[in-house]
Amino acid sequence: MVCIFLVISMLIFIVNATSDPIRINNSSYQDEKLNVNLISDQNNQSLFDKLMKEGKKEQINGDNNKALNYFFQALDTGIVSQKLYTGIGYSLISLGEYDNATLFLKKALVLDPDFEDAKKGLKEISECKQTEDLSSFNELVNAGNEAQKSKNFNEALNYFNQALEMGIKRDDAYAGIGFALTCLGEYDNATEFLNKALELNPNFEPAKQGLKEITERIQEDKLNQFDDLVQKGNTAQMEGYYNDAINYFNQALEIGIEREDAYVGIGLAMTSLGEYDNATEFLNKALKIDPLCKPAKNGLEIIDHNKRADIESLFSDLVNQGNMAQTEGDYDGAIYYFNQALEMGIEREDAYAGIGFALTRLGEYDNATPFLKKALELDPFFKPAREGLSIIKEKKKEYNQSTSSNASKVQIIVN
Repeated sequence: MVCIFLVISMLIFIVNATSDPIRINNSSYQDEKLNVNLISDQNNQSLFDKLMKEGKKEQINGDNNKALNYFFQALDTGIVSQKLYTGIGYSLISLGEYDNATLFLKKALVLDPDFEDAKKGLKEISECKQTEDLSSFNELVNAGNEAQKSKNFNEALNYFNQALEMGIKRDDAYAGIGFALTCLGEYDNATEFLNKALELNPNFEPAKQGLKEITERIQEDKLNQFDDLVQKGNTAQMEGYYNDAINYFNQALEIGIEREDAYVGIGLAMTSLGEYDNATEFLNKALKIDPLCKPAKNGLEIIDHNKRADIESLFSDLVNQGNMAQTEGDYDGAIYYFNQALEMGIEREDAYAGIGFALTRLGEYDNATPFLKKALELDPFFKPAREGLSIIKEKKKEYNQSTSSNASKVQIIVN
């Protein structure tokens, strides 16, 4: 690329062409050949000036290849000049050969560190390189954007990375990589690049939107994963694999989403395993999230029903054991079993009557009576309790009669 600054520098270069060139001295020549050398030097100088003039002419005409041909011929004369090196440098700049141009311009500055035309040429190279680099950078970014639109995300990453490797740091390239990585599901890496874009430009809206999209995608992915695990838990529960179901529901909750259906799932599975206290805890957690959650309410009702059924079953077992002990004449053992049944919190007439009968058999009529009366309070028509009270009444009557008879006999003997 030929920059405007190059043309101005070339004109300055031509105006300054009258300055004396530096000639190569050869001290090895013998003194007797001095006059011949001076003539030769004059001829070389004349040729040098002519070649320089032609080179500058072609340079102005824009034919830099011809200009270079003249300049290199001038170089072959053995005369070294900062203007010659600069002329070569400018032609090479025009041909886009910046590295070679830099080499010759630096040679000019070695000869004259203050040579302004050479300095301007190096500055021009820097500006042209930056312009071309920026153009290449933009082309790569555009190619990355197009690849991204076509959903070729790996190809887009390649273009954006190539752009950044040029040494230019720009928010759109970093954001482009962030978007591509987001679409590939690499959220952590994507976040890193989007944050780099915001470091360069805190107000870069696409990067802000990119971070927001990542947050939404992560939440969506978590929700999908959660739903999948809950579904697996429900399936396992329906098939009777309650421990597997609990494992799936716990995995769902570990994602970080608190939802009533997962808590209900654990609660129902634990209910099926008979772990009523733990089940109640999880069902209550579900109701905290949704106080109207019907499955949770139903679960608590099931637990309450199952607990009562279990207690009643155990109560009946204890009463049966008490009755068996009583049948075998183990009245103390019978009282033990009946008391254990009553300690479960269930008040039932057969347990009270059982204690009453056992105490009656042990002759503890006064202690037996309250238990039999309690049985009748619970069920006024409970026949065994009535019979028990009748037995006590008869026993007491017999006891009283026996006591009265014994007292009469004692009185007769005394008289």
